[in-house]
Amino acid sequence: MKTRKLILIIADALLLAVCIIQAVFSGRDGIVSFTCADDIDEIVFESPAESFTLVKEGEDWFGGEKKYPVNKNSAESFVSQLSEIRALDKVGSLGSAATAERYELDESHRISVTAKKDGKVLRTVLIGKESPASSQSYISIDDKKDIYLASGNIRSTFNTSLTSIRSRGVWQLEKSEITGVTLRKTAAAGDKEGLLTISKMGSGEDIVWNISPAEIQIDSEKAQAWFDSLASLTTPVWHNENEDLGGTELVSAEITCGFKTVKITIYEKPAEGEDANPLYYAESSETPYVFELASYSADKFLKKAEDFAK
Repeated sequence: MKTRKLILIIADALLLAVCIIQAVFSGRDGIVSFTCADDIDEIVFESPAESFTLVKEGEDWFGGEKKYPVNKNSAESFVSQLSEIRALDKVGSLGSAATAERYELDESHRISVTAKKDGKVLRTVLIGKESPASSQSYISIDDKKDIYLASGNIRSTFNTSLTSIRSRGVWQLEKSEITGVTLRKTAAAGDKEGLLTISKMGSGEDIVWNISPAEIQIDSEKAQAWFDSLASLTTPVWHNENEDLGGTELVSAEITCGFKTVKITIYEKPAEGEDANPLYYAESSETPYVFELASYSADKFLKKAEDFAK
């Protein structure tokens, strides 16, 4: 057989294969996009583990009956997923209980997420299990019975809890507006005991630093770096309002920022166990909730005058 003839036969075979593949896929429902025309301002979560609602107020999101501030990135991820869903293929129907259970879209497994705008329901998504390729999930849209294989990490995105998406921020201040800090340390603070106030006046090259009651020459760079470090505070764990964790007060602090005074009181609970570390927690004027502190965050408020000497 001549080479030219063999090439033509192979080309015909490849063309036939392409036609067959196209015919198979043309018989499917194909990719379907479900989009939201309106901006989402409310998201309702319902799952076997927990039910809660997120509400947008201004540019911020709040969750649950107590309206906890919600992590902005998490809220934006939810809105992005709900605003456009790409269904790759229809795989079954909720009309069959066995099929619903197979894809974990039955009531004992599924996550239900409803998006709203001004109280009007825009979309309800029932979310089942992830496919073997974890970047896809099985879902059902609105009140339809169809089960779709959808692209995106939809299950992992919405398989969450209100606690895990709460904002970790206690406060965020403008560094340039912090003009004074007062620490009142208790005997429990050991060698860091006592009263310490550091303040500054002026701006630019005309800043004057003061420290009381110590009589030292203050290092402006050290003092400014400390002020800057106090502008932001986060917590790894939130507790309930006025919860008493059984610790001893170490220090209370007041930070003057512009026309505002931010207050915090820090406690230490001794380590329980040979390999355990002490627990630091706090109360603040910026939140009604008790919150834990990493040890390095607590240390920021346990300064002594010598730490700022030239």
